[in-house]
Amino acid sequence: MSDPVVRTSRGALRGRSRESGAMFGGIPYAAPPVGELRYRAPAPPQAWDGTRDALGPGPPLPQPERTLPGLYSGPLLGGWEGEDPALTLNVWTPDPTARGLPVMVWLHGGAFVAGSPAQTVYDGSAWTRDGVVLVTVAYRLGVEGFVHFGGGETNVALRDQLAALEWVQEEIEGFGGDPGRVCVAGQSAGAMSLGWLLGSPRSRGLFARAISMSGGLELTYSPEQAERVAAHVAASVGTEPTAAAMRAIPFGRVVEAQASITPDQMQLDTDTDRDPGAGIVWVMPVRDGDVVAEDPLAAIDASGDVDLLAGHTSEEGLLYLAGVPGVDQMPDDALAVLAGRVSEDGAEMLARLRAEQPDAGPLQLAAGVLTQAAFAGPTERLLARHAGSGSGSTHAYRFTWRSGALGGRLGAAHAVDLPFVFDTLRTDGFSGADDRLLGVDGGPQELATRMHAAWVRFVAEGDPGWGSYEHVQIF
Repeated sequence: MSDPVVRTSRGALRGRSRESGAMFGGIPYAAPPVGELRYRAPAPPQAWDGTRDALGPGPPLPQPERTLPGLYSGPLLGGWEGEDPALTLNVWTPDPTARGLPVMVWLHGGAFVAGSPAQTVYDGSAWTRDGVVLVTVAYRLGVEGFVHFGGGETNVALRDQLAALEWVQEEIEGFGGDPGRVCVAGQSAGAMSLGWLLGSPRSRGLFARAISMSGGLELTYSPEQAERVAAHVAASVGTEPTAAAMRAIPFGRVVEAQASITPDQMQLDTDTDRDPGAGIVWVMPVRDGDVVAEDPLAAIDASGDVDLLAGHTSEEGLLYLAGVPGVDQMPDDALAVLAGRVSEDGAEMLARLRAEQPDAGPLQLAAGVLTQAAFAGPTERLLARHAGSGSGSTHAYRFTWRSGALGGRLGAAHAVDLPFVFDTLRTDGFSGADDRLLGVDGGPQELATRMHAAWVRFVAEGDPGWGSYEHVQIF
């Protein structure tokens, strides 16, 4: 079978034929964010002559190495080998000559600092097999994508995502997709990103549906907090907190500095705002009143007629804690401090968890606090606000299957649901050993088949197969 060629407004692309369709990788949706384009909104990509090979995914964006405690993270988190950044996306299509196919645009997770659409968990074969065009997007990360320096623009990573969605509107028909049937989806940082876009007037008309996996809207800085972060980052590389000054610092030096910065080095509590990262994470967007509303949750009221599917795993926090040595001996006072850091009602939250799980040890309690504060609570508030907005339909789910990894301690942790939704359980690195995300035995194919089918149905029809908001579908 010959490799397919698609013509876009910028030039022709040669993809790679696959068993269930074709894949076109490393497609530029914007100009490379280098030189004067660093810390700026994405610029249009250049056209090219002839036929450009699009045979594999584009390179990861600059990022420090990131690992998960006790786990092999290869299929989930990418690495950066020093390449100049490029803003690219990958298109997986059942048939580039088709017309009117539903489209899912995927925004990967990674705590705003890591990840890549090239990771094997995001293989698009199951989507093309089931008649969906999948678009996976690389966007700027860390300091390059989320820190606002004077003279630069705010939230450039989110502007990258908007530019990718605009590219989809302009070009996806050439790959068999329907620009009127676009669903934007993401997990973790990707889900939070689409939540902010959902409430942004800049996204109107760019997508009809949204899927938020372990997201929410609450990890944002006030402008004052964002200024403090920019000042600290700039000082760490010996320059001024302006975009012009930061452009003189090589990408590698910025990545190195980012890796050495910890939240406790900055005072992010202000007279009006708590540190939203609770001293745990420090890279996040700023409420600029443009891409990110001053009140992101209230902005959902004006999100338009967009259908929403949102949910979380039942034990999110175990991803970060289950592999940490000594966590089972965490004393009560340390648990209380953790709860107070992540939530204003931390004491009440901890008391409620103890009442609900009287036999829970420190690991389960600490993970429960993180789960509720960082993912479950924000997701539930997003669902409630969307359901009350009078816009599109609202559907909720919860993922409860427990991984056998780390001696069964990982459970239904953050990100365990990803290979089920993408139907990539058999991907190398997900099972076969205790330090793999799905443990020695892996996960049940029946559950992956069922979850993936529900996501496909929602992307295609706006209905995952169960009732609206009041009914929470359990997987």
